[in-house]
Amino acid sequence: MAVTIFIESLNGNIYEITFSDDENPFETATVADLKDRLYRISGIPVEQMRITYGGARLADDRLLSEYGIQHESTVDLILKIREGGVEESIGNIWRCRQAHLWAISIRPPI
Repeated sequence: MAVTIFIESLNGNIYEITFSDDENPFETATVADLKDRLYRISGIPVEQMRITYGGARLADDRLLSEYGIQHESTVDLILKIREGGVEESIGNIWRCRQAHLWAISIRPPI
């Protein structure tokens, strides 16, 4: 049976990765393999990807099965970017921008 894993990004995009029957993904597929397949369909550089499952960040060299990932599991994708020499997650940048916009919107009219 083919195994499908869903990857959901912070902006709500959902990517579907399917391993064929002959690949035996739970015995051989690593987190790095999952990232490589995601790169092939999304174009997102592997170096910018952070994969989490159940709130834990997944190590590239570990098997998917070591984290309890099963057929039709959904893992989370967090993108890392470099901005001004400081590495930040897109989620943190978005929260900062939301807070900034909120602060602007509550200022009294002049």
